[in-house]
Amino acid sequence: RALGGTCFSGMRSAMALRSGPARALGRAGSSAASLRVRGMAGLAAPLEVLQYKICPFCGALRAWLDVNGIDYVTREVNPVTKSQLKTHPDVAKGYSKVPIAIAQFEAQDGAAPAMQQLNDSFDIMKRLTDEMGAELAAPMPARGADSEVAAEVAWAYDRLVALLPANIYSSLPQSFEVFKYVDDEPSFGTTERAALRYGAPLMMYVVGGRIAQKRTGGRHKARAVLLDELDTWLSRLATTEGDFRFGKDPTAADAVVFGMLRAMTSMQTLRDVLAARPELDAWYSAMQQRVKNSGPIASS
Repeated sequence: RALGGTCFSGMRSAMALRSGPARALGRAGSSAASLRVRGMAGLAAPLEVLQYKICPFCGALRAWLDVNGIDYVTREVNPVTKSQLKTHPDVAKGYSKVPIAIAQFEAQDGAAPAMQQLNDSFDIMKRLTDEMGAELAAPMPARGADSEVAAEVAWAYDRLVALLPANIYSSLPQSFEVFKYVDDEPSFGTTERAALRYGAPLMMYVVGGRIAQKRTGGRHKARAVLLDELDTWLSRLATTEGDFRFGKDPTAADAVVFGMLRAMTSMQTLRDVLAARPELDAWYSAMQQRVKNSGPIASS
C-alpha cells in the first residue's frame, strides 16, 4: 500500500490548486506569517486544517505542526455527512477525504494571495517541508527515502495505524466512547450530534470487527497485536540516547507516532497501552511536554 494519510481511505490523493481573495484565519500577527515559502513571500495566515478529531492521520498532521511550531486552525468535519467539506469555498468539489490543509500563500509582485488545497497528511507535511524545510525542527523525509526517520514514518503509516480501528472499536462501550467527543463539538447541530453519538458507534463497531478479523485474527487478539507492534517501536527507541527516537529532539517519526496515539485521547485503547508499557508512557509524556505550548490557535 502506498504511504498515505486520509481517514477511512487507503487511496492516495492529489493536490488541487485554487486562488482567491485572502481570508483571515486565526490571530493577527501569528508566527506562521513569518515562515518563508520558496517562490512566494510567505504564509499570509495560519493553515486551516479540516479534520476529524479522532482521525489518526489528522492527529499525525496536527502533532507534526505542533512540533514544528506552525500555527494552524482546525475545522471539525462531520465524518458521516462531510457537509463542512461540501460547503467550504476552498475545497475542490467532490473531494471528501481528511485531513485537508488550506494554505494561504502570499504571492510576489503584489499579486493576489493564492489559496491552495493540500490533501493527504503525508503529502501536506512533505509539501510544507519542501517549501520551508530549512526552518523546520522536524522535516518530513520523502517517501522511500533511505533514512531511519523515513523508515519509522513508513512503519507508522503501514503498520501502526492499520491496527488502531480494531482496537478502538473492539467493543460496543469502546465504540460509544470514541464518539463521545461530539457532545462538546460546537460545529455540529443537535440532530447531527445525536446521529453521530448513537449511529456512528454501531456502524464502526461492525467495521472494527471486520478489520480485527483481517488484521489481528479477531477482536480478542487486537490489543495484544497492537502491543506487540508498539514493542518494536520501543525496542528501537531503546537503542538511542535521549527522550526521543533519534536523540534529544523529536523528529517527524516521533511526531507522526505521537499524533496517531494522541488522536485516541480519552479512549480506553490509549489508557491500556500506556499503562501496559511504562517506556511508551515515558516517551509519550516527553512528547506532551515538548508540544505543551503548541496546538491549534482556534477551532470550530
